[in-house]
Amino acid sequence: METQYSYDFLINNIKQVNEDIENIKPFQFLVFLFDITKAFRMLSSALGMAFSDITSKVDVWRGLFKDEYKDAKTIQEVMQREIDLKICELNGENNKSLGHKKHTHYYHYTSGIIIYNI
Repeated sequence: METQYSYDFLINNIKQVNEDIENIKPFQFLVFLFDITKAFRMLSSALGMAFSDITSKVDVWRGLFKDEYKDAKTIQEVMQREIDLKICELNGENNKSLGHKKHTHYYHYTSGIIIYNI
């Protein structure tokens, strides 16, 4: 089954994300990132493999947004919450000293994923 790709969809999504850069809507940004990685996968399996980490990070972040940040309207709002809770400082070894479980789903925090992908 051949996957269809829409360049127009990508361009329209980029325009939507850039409409209000101070208030980026999370799912629009995720669709943008995912669509770029989809294009790379379609161009070449090597490119797809090289960018598969971004795809997995988008999946993790999408799960965090759906489960932890349902009421957040922007990426910036989520990132500020994580800064306030010191989630952005977690690295696995310091989780407990910062008040989180050793193995926490917050280890894949939104702030780090967004910064990594930018």
